[in-house]
Amino acid sequence: MIQVENVNYAYLPNQMVLQDLSFSIQKHGVTGFLGLNGAGKSTTLKLLVGYLQPLAGNIFIDQFNLRHAQKQAQQILGYLPEHNPLYLDLRVGEYLQFVAKTYQMNAKGVLDKTLELVGLSAKKHQKIETLSKGYRQRVGLAAALIHEPKILILDEPTTGLDPVQILEIRSLIQELGKTRTVLLSTHLMQEVQAICDDVLLLHQGKLRLQSSVQALLQHAMLLYVETDKPVIEAVFLALDGVKKVDMLGANTYRLYVNPAQINRQKIALWAKSQALVLYRLQEETQSIESIFQEITQNQVHYSPAL
Repeated sequence: MIQVENVNYAYLPNQMVLQDLSFSIQKHGVTGFLGLNGAGKSTTLKLLVGYLQPLAGNIFIDQFNLRHAQKQAQQILGYLPEHNPLYLDLRVGEYLQFVAKTYQMNAKGVLDKTLELVGLSAKKHQKIETLSKGYRQRVGLAAALIHEPKILILDEPTTGLDPVQILEIRSLIQELGKTRTVLLSTHLMQEVQAICDDVLLLHQGKLRLQSSVQALLQHAMLLYVETDKPVIEAVFLALDGVKKVDMLGANTYRLYVNPAQINRQKIALWAKSQALVLYRLQEETQSIESIFQEITQNQVHYSPAL
């Protein structure tokens, strides 16, 4: 559905925003798109919808190459930018009719259906300027959906919403992902863990991770180890599956491990071979947030395709 091949982009000479970026999304569902501010997320989304053109590389939307068939690609794309642009003096229904005309379509057949889908039926005749931010986001979603696109690209859709509105929008996005390919840019790690099927992580203009959420969490675990005598970091790192070591106190360590390669039983056998006495050996599954911090702050390596 989305194929990005070796894409480069720069706003200024010698200041690359994206460097040989490649990834693909080939199924329905919600893919979380993560990265620090300045990582290149919004730039990537603007490239995907044809607002920007890459300096090098190709982007395919379904079977359409954006370089050669931009209009055809945009017909199957829906886009909600971070700063939701709305004509506040229009009524909800009027605005959506206007958006439908930009796609050269008659809104009569899909207007009520779209309003119902995003929970705006009761607001059809209300001016947009009178709506709360949560309902304005729904109007933006409706505008992105009015032409019934296969692919939906959302840039920070829950920013600035209150907790109830966030839960409502998340539920709506999750429902949309059942029949569409949704790419969701967000800073909220709990949002990814709550509603996303897959995750992409961009750091310093490069793809650092692509995985299903389930596989990522299965491949990311913490082991807390306490021994009777000191163990130097290099000894732990020499073990297959140990990616990073934190010293928490006297003879107490936190190991970042791949559980497919190492676990409590293997650590126990290793400790016995080293004549170490274990006072503590505890497993803990990592959160998406802690994995994000490892990759962006500590440069811990994760396979980009788990």
